[in-house]
Order: sequence, then C-alpha cells, then structure tokens
Amino acid sequence: MIELNSGAAPEAPRPLAVTVKAACKFIGVGRTTMWGLIKSGRVETARIGRRRVVLFASLEALLAQGSAS
Repeated sequence: MIELNSGAAPEAPRPLAVTVKAACKFIGVGRTTMWGLIKSGRVETARIGRRRVVLFASLEALLAQGSAS
C-alpha cells in the first residue's frame, strides 16, 4: 500500500556536530563571541583529529536557555 504525503514535508535530519564557522552562522554570532562561548563552557565541542566541531545539541540548549529567560 502506498501512503500519500499528508502535506507535511519530512523533517531534514539535523547534524550531530558542525564547524565553528557554521555554528556562528546558525546562531548569528561572530567568531569571537563563539570562541568566548566555547571557552566559558556554554557551548560544547569535540576534537576530531586537528579539527574542533561544535555539538549541535549544545547550540540548541544555548538558544533554549536564552528564550527561557
């Protein structure tokens, strides 16, 4: 049986981690602010080889905190 789409577009999978540059674009801050958030521990990162990536869930949590206050 073929199921017809009910008009809702399927949700795109969200990334687990993004580059620091992409994280800046996602939340609309500059690199200096992003690195400040990383150094303060408000945004979590992981190292993969020599590259540092920002955990996407950490960005969502940061924004959720901001909207709650």
